[in-house]
Amino acid sequence: MDKIRLINRSLRCFVLGLIGLVPIVGLPFALAAFIYGIATQRIAKGQVNPANRYLFLGRLFGLVGCLLTVCICAIGWYISANKDMFWPSGDYT
Repeated sequence: MDKIRLINRSLRCFVLGLIGLVPIVGLPFALAAFIYGIATQRIAKGQVNPANRYLFLGRLFGLVGCLLTVCICAIGWYISANKDMFWPSGDYT
């Protein structure tokens, strides 16, 4: 793979990872960044990547975006399952 393509793929991974940091809406972008980053790293094995930092950050942002979405969904599920504990109904008998 030539260096121009490698840099473009690394920057694309970075941008997908940045968009993936948006909770819930960015989940597909976060997954795409993580998978795209792994594929780019496998293709470029043994080559010098001038945009290696962007590739690393894109994969990291993709992973953080996925974990952030999972945590927010888990907290929302927990609150909705235990809403009586958080918001009493006012029936004090």
